Amino acid sequence: MEFPNASKGLKKIYLAELLHLIGAIMVVCALILLAANGINLKTTGDVLRDKLTETGMAIPMLFYSIGTIILLLIGLFLNLAGIWQASRDEESFKRALWATLLAIAINIAGGFLQRSNPGIVDWLDVISTICTMMITLLVLNGIIRIADSLGSKDVSDLAKWCSKFIIFPFALSLVGEVLIAVFALNESSVALFSVAVYVLDAISYFMYLRVLSKARVMQ
Repeated sequence: MEFPNASKGLKKIYLAELLHLIGAIMVVCALILLAANGINLKTTGDVLRDKLTETGMAIPMLFYSIGTIILLLIGLFLNLAGIWQASRDEESFKRALWATLLAIAINIAGGFLQRSNPGIVDWLDVISTICTMMITLLVLNGIIRIADSLGSKDVSDLAKWCSKFIIFPFALSLVGEVLIAVFALNESSVALFSVAVYVLDAISYFMYLRVLSKARVMQ
């Protein structure tokens, strides 16, 4: 293997994305469970706690939430470790690493400002979406460059096609977030964008997973 660090790094990135997928499924299952018990999905704070207590879900949901958070954190650290390791063989992963660190910083800042300044948080969401798009494209570009060097045309072609397709859900997501930030709309006002984004996001995510799956075993 001409790119041993990239190979190990891509294996970690692939595993991280699988953990993120499992975490996302767990979140959806939790939302379904809440809805099935008549709890409004927009309920938060003390009201949510009281509703969970009334339905006997407080303790189970607490452990479920902790498990989901731990899973997502492991995925985050694995992704960071994988990108850092791959960056030792390919420059594109170095830029992806900086974009990942910036995205983490923006999300942390957004969490602190959520209640005090929601207007700024809307714009931070826009920047976070741009960072996420750049991370994905840079990882795919790194895969393309390595695949071309190794003569893995099938992996290179798949990564190129994926890098073009995933622009659509990111673009739609960006448009929706800009509309929310500029016109102070709520998410239900851009529901059409949301549905389109969710569908295209799911398709592009599984394409991305397939690229990572094939790229991690390139020789």
